[in-house]
Amino acid sequence: MFIFGDSTDTPRFLIYDFSALYVLSYSIFARFFVPLAMALSLSYLWANFSFNKLVVTLFLFVLSSIFLSLTLEKQFIIGFFLFLVLFFIFNKKILFSSYLALLGLVSFSVVSFLQYGHDLNLFDLFGRALHLLLYRLIMDPSYMFHIAFTHFPSDSNFLYGSGFSFLRYIPYLKDFYSVGSINNVAITSYGTVGDLWANFGWFGLFLAPLLGFFYGALLSKIIKVPSFFYRIFFLCIFISTIFWSFYSSFFGGLSIAITVLLIIAIYFSEKYKY
Repeated sequence: MFIFGDSTDTPRFLIYDFSALYVLSYSIFARFFVPLAMALSLSYLWANFSFNKLVVTLFLFVLSSIFLSLTLEKQFIIGFFLFLVLFFIFNKKILFSSYLALLGLVSFSVVSFLQYGHDLNLFDLFGRALHLLLYRLIMDPSYMFHIAFTHFPSDSNFLYGSGFSFLRYIPYLKDFYSVGSINNVAITSYGTVGDLWANFGWFGLFLAPLLGFFYGALLSKIIKVPSFFYRIFFLCIFISTIFWSFYSSFFGGLSIAITVLLIIAIYFSEKYKY
């Protein structure tokens, strides 16, 4: 862990020295599949065993999530609690889901404090959790869109497709990819709508509703999945993908990869009726 050292020496930053495809594979597992597997195991434990076992396992999983977030990245613990809250919401445990969401915010605050070497203080911890809720989760997407809207095209020309980060994973198109920058600071994500604006201006905004139709069609497919378990499983991935594309971009490598995998899983569920 880098509580006592330079944060740039950790896997969280060193991972980006590898190839783009390697980073994408890491992101899929660290941000999606490992947190999803942990949340799935907890939801199974709740359905088949006692509540006390669930609480003990949840406590151990939260500790392991904090540890992994310290050595890797904060998205790990966000993914874990997002999946877990969704599972219990779909199982109509709304009050318990609210407690889990609060626990997720506090755990995320603990990681934020320790990553930057701050002393843990109970009042500062809840203040940090409130700050994360109000500014990072609620206001950050609109702020990033504001940056994109004011920066393009007044300070920089539109990117005309070169700003879509999924291009870096395609051999013949990766040289076309370029990162937008503001005052020489690279900006890789404006959110999906901001990304469309940065690349195509008003025309990009007219394209945004097409993504809504696409998501709607995908949701209609998920609702028709025969198995209740797989329906909830697919819904959790679906909502978390929208959540991720809202803060990052639908045109990032992770969002597209997860969406493609979800479509393949839905296809096989329909074909083999599971």
